[in-house]
Amino acid sequence: MMTQSKPIFNSVLLLTGTMVLVKVLSAIYRVPYQNILGDEGLYAFQQVYPLVAIVSVVSLNAMPSVMSSWMNNRRQSEINAMFWFLQVSCLILSAVIFICSEWLSRMMGDTHLTPMIRMASLTLIPLVFIAMVRGYYQMQHQMNTIAISQVIDQILRVSVILFAIVIYVLMDVSVYKAGTIAISGSVIGLSSVAVYFYFKRRPKLQFSREIYMKDTKSIIMMTVLYAISYLILILWQVVDSFTLIHLLQETGYSFHESIRIKGVYDRGASLIQMGLIVTTTFSFVLIPLLTEQLQKKNDKLVNEYANTSLKITVLFSMAAAVGLMNLLPLLNTVFFKTNELIATLSIFMLAVVFVTFIIMYTALLQVKSRRAVLVMALTIGLIIKIVANEVLVAQFGIVGASISTILSLAVYTFVLHYYVMKLYKIQSMGLFIMKVITLLIVMSVFVQGVLFIPTHSRMTSLMLLVLAGIIGVSVVLIGIIKMKILIKDEWQHLPLMDKIIKE
Repeated sequence: MMTQSKPIFNSVLLLTGTMVLVKVLSAIYRVPYQNILGDEGLYAFQQVYPLVAIVSVVSLNAMPSVMSSWMNNRRQSEINAMFWFLQVSCLILSAVIFICSEWLSRMMGDTHLTPMIRMASLTLIPLVFIAMVRGYYQMQHQMNTIAISQVIDQILRVSVILFAIVIYVLMDVSVYKAGTIAISGSVIGLSSVAVYFYFKRRPKLQFSREIYMKDTKSIIMMTVLYAISYLILILWQVVDSFTLIHLLQETGYSFHESIRIKGVYDRGASLIQMGLIVTTTFSFVLIPLLTEQLQKKNDKLVNEYANTSLKITVLFSMAAAVGLMNLLPLLNTVFFKTNELIATLSIFMLAVVFVTFIIMYTALLQVKSRRAVLVMALTIGLIIKIVANEVLVAQFGIVGASISTILSLAVYTFVLHYYVMKLYKIQSMGLFIMKVITLLIVMSVFVQGVLFIPTHSRMTSLMLLVLAGIIGVSVVLIGIIKMKILIKDEWQHLPLMDKIIKE
């Protein structure tokens, strides 16, 4: 038994490492894109990118997880029928988005986005094939093949985006044409994954009508539930794509001023993504152990792991958010050339805390099969985001968009928190939270002290950013040990912490 489980465990580690690499690449490539194409270029890309991101999440993460369990012990005729039903549905949806692209771009407040939306609609075509083949490999625990497919997708996607930057520089095309080329990277990446899977597996896809609506509804619902954790920020960005340009113009900005301001605001998505890479890596380590103990009905360990998971989430999400807020002037200058909208982006950084909590709470509720709660909480959060955008952007301008994001995510988090408290025995964390706040105040004092050192170029700002980052991380690690914020049984589960902290 041990000889079988070790390769599976190693494959899961490989896939996890690959996913972290993919997240890092997806967070970083926006930096050269904005540096060359400017805030207007980043705006155009970010307006349409959330549509592509949804397809990527569904095809590469959510639907494969659903399919891996659904395909188990199913007849080939049933699998074929499901494939063709979902494939035809995606083709129809792709055609509808393509045809309605001009109307959608008008809804976004910028008809120049039409070609980019048309290009984005093509990503739906390979979605089902990728999801089902990947689901098969997941079912067989062949994570190496999945990891390779992710690397193929991301390398091609980023390569095409870099190519779009080169075309923009050499041929002096518009930011919209460059954006269309950049979005095509997702089409090429996903299509290449489909080709790779086809020649690797050569699946038999004979047409079949053995379809059951009960299965279809279940697959769609489960895909939505699996996708929630990945889609939180993306869905909030979709709301911003359809509302902010209109709202900013209503407050008195010209169209060109509106798209530039939206481009600066969109920098926040990259910075938050960087913060989430750290927080989710640490916060998720205990979920597999919690699930295992839940299956064994060991309530004592379930509650212990739930408590530890929440403490880790509080600690690292708050540390990441406060760290980003402290370093924001340098991050803004080093990565994006100009230091603008500090207040707006600082408020936006708090999203790291709430999104990390939402992801953690979603996992805790999923293992207890509380699906309706997850859908309800997401719906409430999105409705508040839409309404708050209308009210707050009109009142406060672009900073209102950040406030509406944090407000809606906070309510979303509170709804999930209410149900988690009912399902798990969570210990009082008053003293723990006070220790964390004290530590972050000390960390902020040290980092702000470093930031008093004057800089005269992006290179010296980068050097100061690295120094401030190292000092900030060191203060947090020393504080965890000296203030006993985490006890040994808690920190030993964290990646690398057992090497850093010795008894």
